[in-house]
Amino acid sequence: MASQRASQATLIRQAILNVPGRRQQDLAAAMGVSQQTVSRLARGEMPVSPEHAIAIHRATRGAVPGSALRPDLWNCPEHVAVDGPPARLAS
Repeated sequence: MASQRASQATLIRQAILNVPGRRQQDLAAAMGVSQQTVSRLARGEMPVSPEHAIAIHRATRGAVPGSALRPDLWNCPEHVAVDGPPARLAS
């Protein structure tokens, strides 16, 4: 579990670099969560939920696929649509 969170944290840091502005705040805005949530995800303090995985996939236009963040839920990136209504998640 700890290695999965470390891997997810690395992908979160990649996601931050793949959104316009390249800051935690920018990824948070694109995901519909607080900056604190993105910070906790990036430090591995919080697991990536299925909703977070979809929001990150969409925010990065697939550069960080939901299937990489949650391989237990998706077999390949094509299973998570890039376009769709913006998710509003609880922080």
